[in-house]
Order: sequence, then structure tokens, then C-alpha cells
Amino acid sequence: MLTALSPVHGVGYRCEVTAHAPDGGVISLGACAIRNRRLALRWLIGRAQDVTDQLDEPYARPGRRWSTDMAEHERAMAVLAQGSPYSVTFADDACRYRLTIHLRGSSR
Repeated sequence: MLTALSPVHGVGYRCEVTAHAPDGGVISLGACAIRNRRLALRWLIGRAQDVTDQLDEPYARPGRRWSTDMAEHERAMAVLAQGSPYSVTFADDACRYRLTIHLRGSSR
């Protein structure tokens, strides 16, 4: 599921998925740069589906609900339009999965 960071010129968004282990370790599961927030959210939804496909059913449910929650997606679009980062986290017994979109060049 690793995705290379592609160059984007001008304003855009950085999308990333990370796994956070209980011991504090962080593993990148993919990242990319995308020009507009709608495509960035679409990328994040796809990665959420990739992550939840790997989880046992009880742990996958919150991510699957988020992936189809149109009201939450509209809220994410509004947050991103304000220039703020948007993030969602899912967890299982082994680690937390954090999916984030933020304006390129902004601090996280």
C-alpha cells in the first residue's frame, strides 16, 4: 500500500497514512500530494478502505462507517477549505492508524 509522494506545484494538500505502535513507533503506510481537497479526501477514503480491509470486523466497523459518512466528508471539506488539517484515526489491539490531510507547507 505504499504510495510515493508525487510533486505538485502551487497550492495543494499532503495526504498521509501512518500506523502508530504502542511503543511509540510510527510507520508510514503511504503519502501523496494532491492539488485539490476533494481529490485529497477521495484518496483518504481509498486508503481507509485499504486499512479496514486488513482489520478484524469489530475494529474495521468505525473505518467503514467513516468511509461512507457523507456528512462527515462534507465537514472534512469545510475544515480543509479553512486551511486547517483534517485527520481520522482507527485502532485495533496492535496499533492506531491515522489518516491525515493538510495544506502543503502548513505546520501539522
